[in-house]
Amino acid sequence: MTTTDITQKYAANRFSIAPMLDWTDRHCRYFHRLLTNETLLYTEMVTTGAIIHGKGDFLAYNQEEHPVALQLGGSNPQDLAICAKLAQERGYDEINLNVGCPSDRVQNGRFGACLMAEPQLVADCVAAMREVVDVPVTVKTRIGIDDQDSYEFLTDFVTIVSEKGGCEQFTIHARKAWLSGLSPKENREIPPLDYPRAYQLKNDFSHLSIAVNGGVKTLDESLQHLNHLDGVMVGREAIKTHIF
Repeated sequence: MTTTDITQKYAANRFSIAPMLDWTDRHCRYFHRLLTNETLLYTEMVTTGAIIHGKGDFLAYNQEEHPVALQLGGSNPQDLAICAKLAQERGYDEINLNVGCPSDRVQNGRFGACLMAEPQLVADCVAAMREVVDVPVTVKTRIGIDDQDSYEFLTDFVTIVSEKGGCEQFTIHARKAWLSGLSPKENREIPPLDYPRAYQLKNDFSHLSIAVNGGVKTLDESLQHLNHLDGVMVGREAIKTHIF
């Protein structure tokens, strides 16, 4: 089965390529678009500081990339709203908030996976962006952080961000993140995958769109996940083997 078959059978654009730092720039995304017309493509994470204060054009992309989503890194609701509005004006199809990156640099900026410990702030960020844009505002997160890895912790996070922030779409990296002691690369490999937890989340939040990320290597695996979930996001495998 091809990606076209998948997106015809399931909701549009629910097969996606993950935001990957130093990989999914506009040149990589253009190449991926040559391979498939269907897959939703994500930018690398772009910080609000870079967009607002940087000298370069951090929102540049090729029109051929559509559908394309911008992933933002930040935790200031006002700054995120400014960037989301600029992104919509530039034509992005979705705005995604990074609540999954565990790197020290990202933590020092008070964004990424550490925000799982501050669900009300994440809700405020999502609400601020939704107030100024019409395109979907989504969240990519983990199943937990450090010793805060219970299912209750995850459901509390999703409840607050969906009910208080209005977020209707979540992508769940089915590993927890260790905020200290592991590198970003190790955080993609060492914490065990827990797909059943993502499946249970969908069962308990059937009104939300829940996609899964982490460890997906083939289209057949994607189809298995789509029996339980609304979407699948593929990461490094899209770079290694061009899963399409």
